[in-house]
Amino acid sequence: MLSLDSRRGNQYHQGWNEQSAWSSVLVSPECSIQRYSWGSLTKPKLTTNDYGISAGGPVFIPHIYNGRDKTFFFSTYEGFRSPQTSTKQYSVPTAAMKQGNFSGVQGVQPLKNPFNGGTYSNFTVSDISSVAQKFLQFFPDPNVGDGVTYVPGAKNYITNKDSSLTSNQFDIRGDQYLGSKALIFGRFTWKNSSTNLPQSLAVVSSQQITQDRVFVGAFNYAFNSNLQNEFRFGLTLESNGKSSPFDGKEFTTNSGLQGLQNLFYNGIPELDFNNLQSLDADRLSSTNKSVYLSITMA
Repeated sequence: MLSLDSRRGNQYHQGWNEQSAWSSVLVSPECSIQRYSWGSLTKPKLTTNDYGISAGGPVFIPHIYNGRDKTFFFSTYEGFRSPQTSTKQYSVPTAAMKQGNFSGVQGVQPLKNPFNGGTYSNFTVSDISSVAQKFLQFFPDPNVGDGVTYVPGAKNYITNKDSSLTSNQFDIRGDQYLGSKALIFGRFTWKNSSTNLPQSLAVVSSQQITQDRVFVGAFNYAFNSNLQNEFRFGLTLESNGKSSPFDGKEFTTNSGLQGLQNLFYNGIPELDFNNLQSLDADRLSSTNKSVYLSITMA
């Protein structure tokens, strides 16, 4: 839930802008793995920007309305941009293994044929399932080592994946004085934020998305210097969840797997292994929506 405070406009039209930036010079090396491929010999550049602008003052429309001393506005915008990456290490099959040739596996034992009880010759499986072949697209080839020899459990694929953060927020507030004792004000907030969520192996990344829409209104009345009353109304609409460009439901439906039922969400079937990175992306897209309503009198 989004919680914030805002200032009132005043008698003078004013504007402000601000910007802060974080540089890779100011952070430790392990925090600055930005926008470069794994193995680069160039120091990555880290740039995170938090910037904004605001303006406020009396509402004044020439020849139409003069709100000095009674009608005010205040508005702000804040943007946040933080490009960054996360290092991932996986144990993946070699190109030969994905073609059925396991001769390069360290300590390999004769491979049993589950269909006839015999063994495969030359450590090579000749009848790879068409269903399994469709899942192999999620397993990249090794980029560490010779790419031929596979040591069970060893990390042979390392990459940096985008995990950038982005946020935009707008606020606008209006105040209306009704004489010297009463005040009405209203505020609206619009905020969208997103974070890239790296998925395992070669699965397309998802995005964590949060959207907030907040309206607050209040009426204040001062009976005297010691007694004041406020009636306040607040409404918050919040939506958060994950979004992915990959259609996991269609992939699963067309994969050839049998007996699947009620495929109602965007996901990929989980595959677990002892000495390889599991395919565990699970649900790729989801949405949660909430409505908060508050009414107070004090």
